Amino acid sequence: MKIKLKVYGDSPFYFSVMPEQIQVKSSARYQSFDTISKGTIKVPKGTDVEEVSWDGEFFGKSKRKESLVQTGHWMEPEDCIHILKRYMKKGTILNLIVSETWINMDVTISSLTASAYGAYGNIRYSITFSKVKPLKIYTTKESKVGKKKKVKSRTSGKKKDTPKGSVYTVKSGD
Repeated sequence: MKIKLKVYGDSPFYFSVMPEQIQVKSSARYQSFDTISKGTIKVPKGTDVEEVSWDGEFFGKSKRKESLVQTGHWMEPEDCIHILKRYMKKGTILNLIVSETWINMDVTISSLTASAYGAYGNIRYSITFSKVKPLKIYTTKESKVGKKKKVKSRTSGKKKDTPKGSVYTVKSGD
């Protein structure tokens, strides 16, 4: 398994050590209605933003040859954290690909926590990605909102003019 972040117009970032597990959180959104006869009714109204997260480690220089490390993708742990923080601060859209899984989506980094530990320069981290949902904003002209439709009258073609304030009695055939 490999985890790769493809950055459009830049070289990809690889995680050199695979986490034990990767969590994908998906949930539906509901609109609730309280009725007298049936109680609360929930109607599905789309989905929340999908999130992918895991806890992992970046091994320091003295542990870069461990069997867990994909040596071709090893980088200094501090450099890895700096790169990921930069992506997060800039809101960079990344393509997250986890080989041997279904995970292949455009994301941004929504949270990153890192802590140094041990005597080898290792860094433990927790990272969460949020799936990018396209946002389309239209002008009222583009969405055709606010245009009034012309309603045809159902009268028989004969118009009866009545001055304002006068009374007219409706007859059959009107």
